[in-house]
Amino acid sequence: MTKPFQKESEHIRIEGVTKRIGDQHILKGIDLSVRHGEILAIIGASGTGKSVLLKHITGLMRPDAGRVIFDGEDISQMTEKSLAPIRRRIGMLFQNGALFDSLTVAENVAFPLLETGLRDSAQIEARVRENLQLVGLEAHLEKMPVSLSGGMRKRVALARAMINKPECLLCDEPTSGLDPIASDSINHLVRRLRSQFHVTSIVVTHDMTSAYHIADRIAFLKEGKVRFIGEPEEIRESKDADIQDFIHGRSGDTS
Repeated sequence: MTKPFQKESEHIRIEGVTKRIGDQHILKGIDLSVRHGEILAIIGASGTGKSVLLKHITGLMRPDAGRVIFDGEDISQMTEKSLAPIRRRIGMLFQNGALFDSLTVAENVAFPLLETGLRDSAQIEARVRENLQLVGLEAHLEKMPVSLSGGMRKRVALARAMINKPECLLCDEPTSGLDPIASDSINHLVRRLRSQFHVTSIVVTHDMTSAYHIADRIAFLKEGKVRFIGEPEEIRESKDADIQDFIHGRSGDTS
């Protein structure tokens, strides 16, 4: 049974975050709260700042203004050295999986362990096998990424994101480019991680089927701001025309 998120317990808070990249004003005062153990889906058109927001949560980008609070700590202006232990508590699943093509599946999954300084080969092998078993790919540990399907590559990337047992998982378009069956497999894995390990997850997605399936709440970004946040049923019933156009895939072009 899935453990419900703790409504009173805040894991991440985004306060008035703004960000310009060149001439583009990407984030225009983002306010967002994510609860411990919650799965929050972030939706919105391309270019609304969803992926940029994820990079602020990991400290890969710094806000021009505003704050990012992770478990009570303001990480907005932390040094790289201070950020290191925070980042170890966060797993990241990149949009394309971002596997190293020259490394085997096992070596890809082991990579974060080596980066943290672990050198015990027996420990590394045990943890790699454990995480590949979690995503149903233990039998494929010696394969190269090129021989895997798109869904398998995403599952390997998810195993790698979870190898350091993070308390928070950030997923950037985890079902992008996948067929419905592979997408459903990824969705079940995200929910299983919350159920089994009580992981807080933030999932950026264009896939409304996935958002409805996995999310406790859904945030809709429009023009660099959070336009709406609520439970899946609330967004379905929203009277906001922009939200309805997005969730139903309408362009608004009447020509």
